Amino acid sequence: MIHIVDDDEAVRDALAFLLASRGIATQGWPSRETFLEAMPVEDCACVILDVRMACLSGP
Repeated sequence: MIHIVDDDEAVRDALAFLLASRGIATQGWPSRETFLEAMPVEDCACVILDVRMACLSGP
């Protein structure tokens, strides 16, 4: 599963659509905080982070 962390819903949806077209499962997260609260480590193969989010950015 690839996790997409981006505060822009349109970007999350576009990346999820692109990856789904190749048969790749994704989960979208609107912020780093929500991703970290859920801590989906057991099904996490990759994380795509927005590096320019408000508050806490990807890096």
